[in-house]
Amino acid sequence: MPNPTDSQLFKRVQEQLAMLAKAQGISLRQSYEKELTHLKHKAAGYAHARQFKRLKKALKKMATLVGRLTRDILSKLPATEQSRLILEKAAQASQLIKQTRPGWEGPKRYSLHEPDVQCIAKGKSRQLYDGHTLYWNLIQSWLNTGVKPQEILVDRGYRGAQHDRRIAAVNVCISHQKQGRGKVHPQQSKQNGIEPIIGHMKSDGLMKRNWLKGITGDYIHTLQCGVGQNQRKILRHLSSLFALIFWVLLGGISRPYLSGFGRDQALEWAA
Repeated sequence: MPNPTDSQLFKRVQEQLAMLAKAQGISLRQSYEKELTHLKHKAAGYAHARQFKRLKKALKKMATLVGRLTRDILSKLPATEQSRLILEKAAQASQLIKQTRPGWEGPKRYSLHEPDVQCIAKGKSRQLYDGHTLYWNLIQSWLNTGVKPQEILVDRGYRGAQHDRRIAAVNVCISHQKQGRGKVHPQQSKQNGIEPIIGHMKSDGLMKRNWLKGITGDYIHTLQCGVGQNQRKILRHLSSLFALIFWVLLGGISRPYLSGFGRDQALEWAA
């Protein structure tokens, strides 16, 4: 999802309210579409220039316009079954207006279609980081595989996790840390291959965008992307194997076909 900002949420809720009002046949006094679009661009410029007083003033104006639109629609809303969608959207608009006011201490809404979205600011105190999740990841791995991990290779985001008393029996090997003249673990460089796999899962495996709703949808989407990644690996190996078999059947065993396969290997595979 895009970076959640109050200006984008105000503009989006205005578009949805205007669309629902048009579907219900409600004649609006003013939709405030041009005003909110202009204020959205100004708020983005103020945020980039770190002009927070002007940004606060623009957001306050957007909240006022969204409040006017909401009250105009509710005053003309007929008592029908389809009016429930408008009431739910009006409740979302009311929450957006309240959370921009100073002194708001309730949970903040970062998305209109997904209320469970959370924004974790990096580097702030009392916030979770990768090292805090290591213990529960080890427990989950133990439950799924039935094998208790003895060693684990992690990146530098897990610094400090090796001092956790709950995982004192596990050897935590952090990348870019040396032990004497050598590496902490002989397979430490293989840990760097995880990030490209995550990038391929986002681009090739459609992990970048989750279309399933709720926290349960996040779990299902992650499992489906992992299954798809494993299936693509299996298909790549099978394609290489079938290509080698066809090459052998066509009599092309006089020279290697694939890197790492010579005449002896081809004969062994053909047998």
